Amino acid sequence: MEVRDHYFSTEQVIISEKRTLRPHDFVKEKIILPAEKVDENCPFCKGNEHMTPPTIVQVPRKNWRLRVFNNKFPLLEGGVKFTQKENKLLKRMSGYGFHEVFVETPYHNRQWQDFSKSEFVGVFRMYRERYEDLINRPNIQYVMLFKNYGKAGGASLVHSHSQILATTFLPTRVMKDISTIADYTKKCFSCPFCDIVEKEQEGERLVFENKKFITLSPFCARYPFELWVLPKDHLSDISDINIKLFADIIERTIKAMFRTIGNFPFNMFIHHLPNRLEAEFHLHVGIQPRLKTEASVELGYGTKVNTIRPEKVAKLLRG
Repeated sequence: MEVRDHYFSTEQVIISEKRTLRPHDFVKEKIILPAEKVDENCPFCKGNEHMTPPTIVQVPRKNWRLRVFNNKFPLLEGGVKFTQKENKLLKRMSGYGFHEVFVETPYHNRQWQDFSKSEFVGVFRMYRERYEDLINRPNIQYVMLFKNYGKAGGASLVHSHSQILATTFLPTRVMKDISTIADYTKKCFSCPFCDIVEKEQEGERLVFENKKFITLSPFCARYPFELWVLPKDHLSDISDINIKLFADIIERTIKAMFRTIGNFPFNMFIHHLPNRLEAEFHLHVGIQPRLKTEASVELGYGTKVNTIRPEKVAKLLRG
């Protein structure tokens, strides 16, 4: 057992391996994947386009493989006028923004663990295309690209898809990152994520790498099998990344996780520098398996409990 500090923030995590089970025993949700290529009741399947809002973009234009449309149950809407009001204690903004669904395959029975290299490249090219469109809309400050998988991961439909959320406000997590990165940079005269890449690139927590990216099991992992994907170069914007190499590292990472853990629920999200904000930032990707339930220590104390050492996770995933 030990308590580990985050690399550069004030967060701490308890590593308690006495609570560890075998890796596959972490999974509580049994995800049943469909066998059929097309489900007549699935709104994301090819042929059921009438069941969703109109298409925003699809690739190719005929016989689509990738398709994006507005979420039928959006958190925010582009048709709402942007307004804001505040007084001493209360501040509110209208629900202006954009919430899109990105269907990553026309086939009902294909998931990321089944995708080819070219399919992964197509997915991340579309991520970048939608990011570049939405980040330039009026009043939009941030575009969140994320994937939920499994019910425990927040996915309501099994058909492979991601979501894109464009907001007029900044995510709390990203603002905290900006603040702690600034503190570290002022103290150490370097970017903490660049230092992490240098430190971990040859270490036991490295999972995979290619010419431009690394995947690591972070020293301060808050959850079992939590992984980070970091660019080796100091990049802050999605537009600047090498899509083919980015798709390569994500593909290798996801497939290794499924081989090791089984069919597990997870969340993946990309954090980038907010629009029109002058600050130090290093783009990073979080892959967070949903393998355990948080209880009072995590929720009340604010300290995460991880039941498997990050070094062990990296070794398991490397095979």
